[in-house]
Amino acid sequence: MTTDLAAATGRTASAVCLAAALALPLCARAAPPPGPAAEYAYLKSGARVPLFDESAGATPVARVAGEPIELRDLVEALTLAHETRGDQVTQARRDVGALLGRLIDVRLIATEARASGMADLPEVRGAVTAYGESRLKLDVMGKAVAHVQARPAEVERAFRARVREWKVTFALCPKEEDARALVGKAPGPGFEEAVRQAIAGGKAQGIGKPEYLPEAKAFPAVAAALRTLKTGQIGGPVAVTGGFAVVRLHGVRYPEDAAVRAQVAKEIAAPRRRKALEKYQASLVKRYAKVDDKLLKTVDFESPTPGFDALLKDRRVVARIQGEAPLTVADVAEEMKRKLYHGISQAEGRRRLNLRRDQLAQAMVDGRVTLHEARRQGLDRTPEHRRQVKQFEEQLLFNTYLEKSIVPNLTISEQEQRAYYKEHGAEYAVPEFLKLDSLGFSSAAFAQRAFEKLRGGADYRFMATNADGQLPPEQQAIRFTGSTYTAAEFSPQLVNALAGAKAGDYRLYSEGGAHYVIRVNERIAAQQKPFEAVQEAVREALLQRKVGQAIQETSARLRQTYAVEELVARIGE
Repeated sequence: MTTDLAAATGRTASAVCLAAALALPLCARAAPPPGPAAEYAYLKSGARVPLFDESAGATPVARVAGEPIELRDLVEALTLAHETRGDQVTQARRDVGALLGRLIDVRLIATEARASGMADLPEVRGAVTAYGESRLKLDVMGKAVAHVQARPAEVERAFRARVREWKVTFALCPKEEDARALVGKAPGPGFEEAVRQAIAGGKAQGIGKPEYLPEAKAFPAVAAALRTLKTGQIGGPVAVTGGFAVVRLHGVRYPEDAAVRAQVAKEIAAPRRRKALEKYQASLVKRYAKVDDKLLKTVDFESPTPGFDALLKDRRVVARIQGEAPLTVADVAEEMKRKLYHGISQAEGRRRLNLRRDQLAQAMVDGRVTLHEARRQGLDRTPEHRRQVKQFEEQLLFNTYLEKSIVPNLTISEQEQRAYYKEHGAEYAVPEFLKLDSLGFSSAAFAQRAFEKLRGGADYRFMATNADGQLPPEQQAIRFTGSTYTAAEFSPQLVNALAGAKAGDYRLYSEGGAHYVIRVNERIAAQQKPFEAVQEAVREALLQRKVGQAIQETSARLRQTYAVEELVARIGE
């Protein structure tokens, strides 16, 4: 049996494009990936240009049919490689030819699509126009609220609260009287010694020495207590899950984290920007639009007469916008039809359509006046806007060419599918599952003692409550609570520790300075999924492979038609 790929996947070429191992989304905008402080693109001409210097962004790194591919395009592709493939970005830097080759493939195929008249297709023209207008609206709104920022003092306060770490000696006592006894110890070396003795005697859990406790990982009640303490003071007992906590504060630190600081600033500024934007848009409506609210209120989308089809032809003007086409009843009806694509007759039993009428009309007026202001400011004539629209059109043409000229000619036989399934069987298997419990301890000796008792027949629930030296839950790097876990999520070290364990077995394991006894309650072996159950996924994988091969073959053919120059030799320090 042979399968038509477009029908088999039920996907458009837009999705196929992204599945074709190119990893080039439409007009990606991102911060540069981490790398050496000074990194350069070395051109074949002998020139060296800074990789992340915006002023060098227009430097040509290749030419296709005389049109340049610029350094900024290569940087964006490199950024995407970092975001989607992590450590493989290092290889991408070394093998810049492969990365540049992908950009050339897109340009070649888009050039051929344009030569074939695909740029004049209504769906392509409409999508490019819509994208350009969307970019203009975003740009003018971003420019209008760019001045709205969080105050530095606010950011600093919120940042410090977010990253705060207390240096504490922490003890968790099952009994309140034992916790109160620790609180009664005078500040000084005696308190730490008392905590260590309580841990050794089974009256408390902890490690008996100061450690840093991030506020985000602390019990809420413990964090509240710590905020009231001065350095050296003891707080508690605080009722928490598992008993009563006692802490002594040794100090506090605020680790610098640029990403967290930026996120905090963004969160603080967000509501202010929304309010400023609402005010700005209202001012644009007042300046450029004249809305006929009286007429709009008379248009009844919920009435069976004259009917929705009649409203789609109603050319009465709801709003006049300076420099733009007027907004008509038909425009609002068409937008409502587009939004409620499952059918107007089914939309909430035709109820609340008039409420949506007002919302849609307002949004359409807002959009048109914003677009008018962007054009008035000349944002549509800026080089960056034109570059973004051109880049969008190029990748859209690439997608369209795939959909119309490549994908329809690709077929996959069932024989090919079964061969691929056999070759990649591990990818279509149900992973191994384990149902586990664990106890975490502050030392290997405590863990060994509990392990021996459990293997000797001690009751697990009794040991979970009474075993000496257990760590509080928030100090355990791993914690199993009887649920079912997939072995695929485990570290190689943990997989090795559990290798060969059967239901009822115990294993010792250490990680991050803590020591664990793990009980295996149930083990479900990995199983191969039947071909019929994964046939669609196999077909999808083969589709991606064949599309990738077709792109390479098409690009090689088009290189005979269109001149290609690769101008960059390598990327490095």
